[in-house]
Amino acid sequence: PERGADVLRAAAALVTLRAFEPARQIAQGYIEYLDEGLAPESFGPAEGAPRYGDPEPSLWLVHLVDLLARRSSVPPANDPFLRDVAWPALEGVMQHLRAGSRHGVHCDRDGLLWAGEGQHARAMAGTNALWFHALVAMAQLGKLLGRRENAAFYLAWAHELQRCFIERFWDEHAGALFESLGSDGAVRGVSPAQLLSVSLPPAFLPPALATRLLATLERELLTPNGLRPRPDEPSSDAAWLGAWAAATTRTRGRDAETLARLSARLTRAAARPRLDPLAAAEILRAWIEEADRVESLATC
Repeated sequence: PERGADVLRAAAALVTLRAFEPARQIAQGYIEYLDEGLAPESFGPAEGAPRYGDPEPSLWLVHLVDLLARRSSVPPANDPFLRDVAWPALEGVMQHLRAGSRHGVHCDRDGLLWAGEGQHARAMAGTNALWFHALVAMAQLGKLLGRRENAAFYLAWAHELQRCFIERFWDEHAGALFESLGSDGAVRGVSPAQLLSVSLPPAFLPPALATRLLATLERELLTPNGLRPRPDEPSSDAAWLGAWAAATTRTRGRDAETLARLSARLTRAAARPRLDPLAAAEILRAWIEEADRVESLATC
């Protein structure tokens, strides 16, 4: 069954291609399935019933709407979908995630987002990077829609979350983030999802920490064809090359050497047989937005 987070991540490439209407239809479809602030994490393969649990699809939905609001030529205040459909729906998402939803999804006293129940409850590094981005996105959208009090609230929350995240998630010994927090403390580890703390604007980690994190993830996970899910895994996922490319340009700049390195790695990954849709979408998006290359779209 399709994964909601993957579909919404892939839809960002449609915005890159200025295919706003298909991206809008995907966003609207997931908005219609929202339940207590949660977008479906998958749909049953037989009956097509939505399945809920992970908050990440909701956060990727906010990301997609944010891109539509910032990239479309129609001002959000004049767009009935953004003004009358997306904004109230996403406000509901944020309120549910803050107050608590199904499957143990809730915020702790520091504003960090948790999921799972009992001993399985976890605050994941990647999820909370998305959570920060969602708060900032809602602040920006609120400002564009003339809802200044809402915008100020979300921005203040994002700033407080940023401070708490660094205090609780940064692993100085590893030069990376703790993979998660649980009832028994912090869990060490690295995964491609930690790139989300560097790849998404605005900056979440201070420049020095972002540089160290990117170096650690490259050393432990980066391969010619993508990123390993863990250091000891032989396989790699090309879908994370988009986040890696964005993290690289945001951390190291856009000099000719960096862009050449990005182009070479994206070209190699795009040439792989049987590239899955999310990987193809992420490589395409990174090719255009990060590597400054539009003349070779056919390779993606």
